[in-house]
Amino acid sequence: MSPGEPTSGLKRAQFSLGGMLLLMLVLGVSCAAAHYLVRGGPGAEGTQLSGLVLLLASPVLLLVAVSVMTSAWRLLRRRG
Repeated sequence: MSPGEPTSGLKRAQFSLGGMLLLMLVLGVSCAAAHYLVRGGPGAEGTQLSGLVLLLASPVLLLVAVSVMTSAWRLLRRRG
């Protein structure tokens, strides 16, 4: 394939270290929430409740954290 030749439109997936760490964070939080939901049996309502809250609130908190970190990174890059 020569440099001037058009590509087929398919690109290989490229993951950065930050992207992989974010993926591991999302998977870890999801697995922890699932663990608390499954572990709660009869008489362990607090465990199920904490798993449910973690499962429902973690995506929103993760988006807020990533947004704040991205904004701070851009602000620091402009000033520096």
